[in-house]
Amino acid sequence: MNRKKANGMTNGLGGRTNGMTNGLGGRTNGLTNGLGGRTNGLTNGLGGRTNGLTNGLGGRTNGMTYGLGGRTNGMTNGLTNGLGGIPILRSRRLDENAISPSRISLVLIVTIILLVPIIFLIMSNTNQTVSGLRVDGDFSDWEEVAMTVDPNQCAIASLDIVDYAVGLNSADSIFIYASTRENWMTGSVVDSLYVFIDADDNRGTGYSVEGMGADYAVDVYGWSGAIKGKQMGVFSGQDQNNWSAWNWRGAYAAISLNHMEIGLPRTSILLPSAHSFLFMTKRGDTVAEICDAKIALDRGALVVRQIPGNINGIISANKVMGLEFTAFGSPVDVTSVDFSYSGVGSVTVSGLPVIVPAGTTVTLDVTAPITGLANGTFVDIGVSIVTSTGVSSTLGHRMTAYANGPPAAISIDGAFGDWNFIAKSNDFDLTTNPNIDIDKFAAVNSVTQAFFYLKVNDAGEMLGGSIIPAVRTTPAESVEPVEPVEPGTPSSPAPLKKVSGEDITRIYIDTGIGGQNINGISANGLIEIKGQGGKITSQKLYSLPGKTFIANVNAANLDRELEVGVALNLIGNNSSMQYFIESTDWRNDVDRTDVASTVNVVTGTRGTGPEPPELFAGTLSYISAPTLSNTITINGAIGSGEWDNANLYDGSNFDIYVLQDGTNLYVAVVVSADVAANADDYCALFFDTDHGAEALPQVEDRQFNATGPDGSVTVEDYDGDNTAVWDSTYVAPPWNAQGAIDGGKIVYEFSIPVTEVWGSSPIAGDRAGFAIDIYDADGTPTHYYWGGASVSTTDLATWGDIVYVPEFSTFAVPIIICCTIPFIAIRIKRRPRHG
Repeated sequence: MNRKKANGMTNGLGGRTNGMTNGLGGRTNGLTNGLGGRTNGLTNGLGGRTNGLTNGLGGRTNGMTYGLGGRTNGMTNGLTNGLGGIPILRSRRLDENAISPSRISLVLIVTIILLVPIIFLIMSNTNQTVSGLRVDGDFSDWEEVAMTVDPNQCAIASLDIVDYAVGLNSADSIFIYASTRENWMTGSVVDSLYVFIDADDNRGTGYSVEGMGADYAVDVYGWSGAIKGKQMGVFSGQDQNNWSAWNWRGAYAAISLNHMEIGLPRTSILLPSAHSFLFMTKRGDTVAEICDAKIALDRGALVVRQIPGNINGIISANKVMGLEFTAFGSPVDVTSVDFSYSGVGSVTVSGLPVIVPAGTTVTLDVTAPITGLANGTFVDIGVSIVTSTGVSSTLGHRMTAYANGPPAAISIDGAFGDWNFIAKSNDFDLTTNPNIDIDKFAAVNSVTQAFFYLKVNDAGEMLGGSIIPAVRTTPAESVEPVEPVEPGTPSSPAPLKKVSGEDITRIYIDTGIGGQNINGISANGLIEIKGQGGKITSQKLYSLPGKTFIANVNAANLDRELEVGVALNLIGNNSSMQYFIESTDWRNDVDRTDVASTVNVVTGTRGTGPEPPELFAGTLSYISAPTLSNTITINGAIGSGEWDNANLYDGSNFDIYVLQDGTNLYVAVVVSADVAANADDYCALFFDTDHGAEALPQVEDRQFNATGPDGSVTVEDYDGDNTAVWDSTYVAPPWNAQGAIDGGKIVYEFSIPVTEVWGSSPIAGDRAGFAIDIYDADGTPTHYYWGGASVSTTDLATWGDIVYVPEFSTFAVPIIICCTIPFIAIRIKRRPRHG
């Protein structure tokens, strides 16, 4: 039984320790950077008792230079793997007075008999010395090894990896190298280099880290300019998020200034051809840098960066993504890229095959048939397999969005365009961990569902968690030593509690039915979402008090956002409810929102408690305007109080105000980009009254124009006739429009019967296609469009939406849904004809 005693030991490895720092093997007197054995004057300290040892690894050596292993007098034969030797047991001196000469003679004879075959074996292997890389603090042997340059820069110079490499020596031992911008481990806190090794190219086995499944890990740490510990871990178990599943054993390492090298006996690691190494640095409990490129022993490296083309969760162009290919170490030949996708029939990447020269980046386009999809179609596209001559690392997020506009209702799918027009509450409390620092939140509910939204700090990642959920600190002044752990020797097994780096988001819900008093509400429901590395690992609903499991809930996240849906019959209420959201990490740091109320999207009733923000504030929307509080005069001027309570779209080049009174739709367009009235300036509104999204205007579709805001305004109305030309013979019911200069800006105002927008007898939630074309004839003629990134006034599928929303009705239905962005300025050389 391996007995262990530890007094004040921090991060120690078993046994009794006298003078041990950070608890790595051996009883040590004056040991610096040492592993195992008793050492006097040891430099670059690796095991054994050493007299005059220079750059030696293991064993007792007299005059040995660059030697490794065994008890040797100037002898290099018997060297094994370029790594460490056999631990030497201190012999006891024979007492000549206590032992008879006959016994001594007998011992000598037996010794000679035993030594003969050993000497013969040594002499027969005099040429089998190990050449190449070795851990000795002399880094000249790395000069012939291809280095991978890390282009990123870390704020901590001593942890900012400049270049890194892996290699083998003639004994096939594995060696690892990394250099930093400034000297390693110079501070008084614990700095670490971690190298994760995926030995089978299978992300489904091993520890889950940065898209790989790490089967092995190397950890070298220290402070005050010295290595204090080095170890290699072998992952065990099936839980890929359990940091405690590592079984640690010794490793070899040395530093000199800003250089570090590490050695691993090949016998301790199985490494087939498909493998990769991931490098990262850490200070205290925080990862400092992660190198983009994973590398291998036998191939160059390729980083593939996904650049999604969606804007605010909407994709309206066939170019869905850009792919940046960057080669490291050597040229990489990329022959194909496979995608996992849904919502489209095919995904194509142009320009393949391609050879990417080392140190350069090649960008290719990814396309899919988006423009022909119905508004609100869910589209998800991401790289799944890259076939190349290098070991590839895929970075960036998948393209997850809605085609040409969001759906009519919230959908839990990881595309967040359906939340664009739901106003969010801000959380201004700051937390040191950006992954749990809540930035915005919101909640709505329908008859059957409640939906919750959360966004974290722009510097964070939703459910990012911690790759390495462990904190090292410098040890106490006096701790007892542990027994040495020789490199390659597994540490003693011990049952360990799971340690996970998961972040947790908790949503406490008060539906008015009993509950537990928490943060000022009586919470009877708890939604708990766990995740790490940006991936959800658990999504559960509990009842309170008692935290009794009820069911799994729907949840999805992407980048910095999270959305959750829960059936109301599971929590017992279909009206508004109170809630608050709490986000926490593995260290139990917490950020918590204020208590808020959901908004019922059917009745519009609100729960008691703090008043929530107007759901569509800051956008073009109808929230609560069945009856105007003031009379609107259509005169091309924004009168004082006239447009109070209007729903506002606030754009860079123009603003839009919307109200309705059940009879007429009122729209004001304030063009801040046009400050000079011209007779040829105009504003045109387009309505797809049946929301058919046809490719050409139909007879039920409408166009209303106001031209000449210089005082000569003319109005025109059109309907469709299934051609690309609007029919000017149409005569609409009475409507009105005007344009003028007001406050130094062009202002257009419209009053249009609601029947010309949503058809006869519109009801709450009715949707119509909607687009706006604003024409500025001054200088270089310019069009400003609302409704999408590529609006065509004759292709109704490119338009946005407008939804009929009487007072307190259907709050969660977007009033105006942009296809991708609220406007786009398109330069043209001449003014086209209307339509």
